[in-house]
This record gives sequence, structure tokens and C-alpha cells, in this order.
Amino acid sequence: MLALGKLVVFLGFSSIIGFVTYLVIHDTPIACFLRCDRASDACEVGRRTLLKTSSAALRLSRVRAAEVRVTRSAGGRPSSSVALWLRTDDGDYWVDSYVTADGAEDDRRRIAAFLGSPGEPRLDLERSHRFAYWAGCLGLAFDAALVGVLGRLLWRL
Repeated sequence: MLALGKLVVFLGFSSIIGFVTYLVIHDTPIACFLRCDRASDACEVGRRTLLKTSSAALRLSRVRAAEVRVTRSAGGRPSSSVALWLRTDDGDYWVDSYVTADGAEDDRRRIAAFLGSPGEPRLDLERSHRFAYWAGCLGLAFDAALVGVLGRLLWRL
């Protein structure tokens, strides 16, 4: 009976650690990009995670502006999120999240300059989130080691 209890505790902790690791690997972007080409009247907005790349295709002629949005957290907490959005005739598209509004504003200006300059053939805007990549890889290794240590401790009891 004690062995069954140990197994249940081990599987419970392992599944929680595994689920959190999966969420980090699945949802944390390692790169975000915006690529526009005037000749084909196309833009692609997307993000890469460790597991997949997702993107949306837009018509460049329907893109109106780029906008920096700062969202304050509810309840008076001092944290906030900064994001760059594309405003189009078809709706708004999230481009990337930023730590500070200055970085987002720089990229907004690049997009505005491209939209206002018909002679500019392409816009390639890509931000790498290398820290998230390495944190995800190290987190996965740490979680595997933690599950191993937990298993050894439980079976020694």
C-alpha cells in the first residue's frame, strides 16, 4: 500500500511539472516576426515557439498603422504589459510583446516609415527571444532532474 502511495505522489508531481514545462515550451515565443512585401501586397505576422510556428497572412493594402498598447494590470499593481499591434481594415493583429515601451516604439516607427514610403520594397522585422529559448531548454533539463530526484527520494522512504 505504501508503494502505491509513493507511486501516486510521484506521478502527481511529475504530471504537474510536466504540464508546466509543456505550457512554457508551447506558449513562450522564441521569435516574433513581421514580413511585408509591396510587390505581392502581402504581410505575414507570426511567432515561433519551441514546438511550432504560427502566422497570419494579411494584405499590405489593408494595413493602416502600427500601434503600441500599454495595458496596466488591474488592482493597482505596478506591472504592465507592452505590445505592438497592427491595425488593419480586417481587425487588429498582435506583433510582439516588449519589456519597455521604447523598444516597441522603435519598431512602430520602422513600420510607419515603411507604410509611408512607397519606394521601400520590403519590411523584415524579427525579434529573437533567445533568453526564452535557453530558459525553456534549461527548464526542461531542470524538470527532468527534479523528477529523477523526487523518484529516488520516494523510493528510499
